[in-house]
Amino acid sequence: MIALLKKHSVLAGNIGLVLVMLLGLAYLTFGSLGWRPLAKTYGLTVELPNSGGIQTTSDVYLRGARIGTVDSIQVHPDHVAAKVTIEDGHKINRNSIVRASGLSAAGEQFLDFRPTTSDGPYFRNGDVVPKSQASVAIPFPKMLETTLKVVDQIDPAKLSRTIEQLDIALGRGHDGNDLRVLLDSAGTVFADLYKVLPQTQNLINNAGAILNTSSGIQPDLQRLVGGGSAVINAAMAADKELRTLLGNGATQVTSLTGSLNEIRDPITDVLKQFREIARQGSLRAPAIAALLPSIRDASSKSLSMFHNGAWWAMGSVYPRPSCNYPVMPTRPTRIQELTIPLNLYCVTEDPNQQIRGAANAPRPPGDDTAGPPPNFDPNARTVPLDR
Repeated sequence: MIALLKKHSVLAGNIGLVLVMLLGLAYLTFGSLGWRPLAKTYGLTVELPNSGGIQTTSDVYLRGARIGTVDSIQVHPDHVAAKVTIEDGHKINRNSIVRASGLSAAGEQFLDFRPTTSDGPYFRNGDVVPKSQASVAIPFPKMLETTLKVVDQIDPAKLSRTIEQLDIALGRGHDGNDLRVLLDSAGTVFADLYKVLPQTQNLINNAGAILNTSSGIQPDLQRLVGGGSAVINAAMAADKELRTLLGNGATQVTSLTGSLNEIRDPITDVLKQFREIARQGSLRAPAIAALLPSIRDASSKSLSMFHNGAWWAMGSVYPRPSCNYPVMPTRPTRIQELTIPLNLYCVTEDPNQQIRGAANAPRPPGDDTAGPPPNFDPNARTVPLDR
């Protein structure tokens, strides 16, 4: 076999070259160009506002993965229709956004489908992607032209002064550099915050809760501010009255203090009288305790007067004599001491009325010893019993 190859070495070299060429051609066809003659495909028409640099050799991608190619481009008055062929195994949602982009500034434009979901409904063979779902990236030549227009508007003198000021701010050539120190300090602060990242996150979360609470009570704060504004406006409107109040307030308070001092003694007397009432009640408690059973017994006895459907009682039609004592009446609010009147003489003008008592016994005519003595005090009282 080796001898045969040596004998026909030229033929073997040619066959090897042909095989290498066939392998390279297969790689270019099936690998680089992506030709799949046996693969099932379906066609779509993508309506673009403009071509955006798309050519018949451009590729079609789905979220950055190649799924097909552009077959042809048709120009219409209001849009450009690109017919694409997509491998049958890739399903694309009908609401997908299509964008014509470029791989680099040199070109290499492609169509990229960007669906929002992987669920249906999906595109089918012959469907049209409307222009409302398509967009085109700004071509690099147009961007470069716009950039050149921006550069033309820059004043070289002002740009030079700006660069000089930045050079001074960055501190080149001298040690004093506040801007650089500020940037270094900011870097140190962020590095320290990164070290305590959980605490920083908790701080941000708590600050968010505080801000949410503040936004929740915002209507109450607005009402509070409105009420405070109304109070201030009312105070401004009543400025004259407030000045009068502040000017006369000290005098009025002094007068009120004097009035309180004036009524202090009567209040003390009233309290003393209430204390005396309590004391008198405690002294007469045995009499009250004996009186109440008597009233109870009298009430039960009075029930015996009711019988045979009537109330039986006896009455006398004869008048009963009465007598008044010349004692000056006192106010009900006055608390009497434990004393009794000293001179009690009956005052009557009826000569036929007989008054009980030895001092009022009948006298011969002309005898006036039964009356009060001359210059007597009808309001004289005995010495208090508790002294």
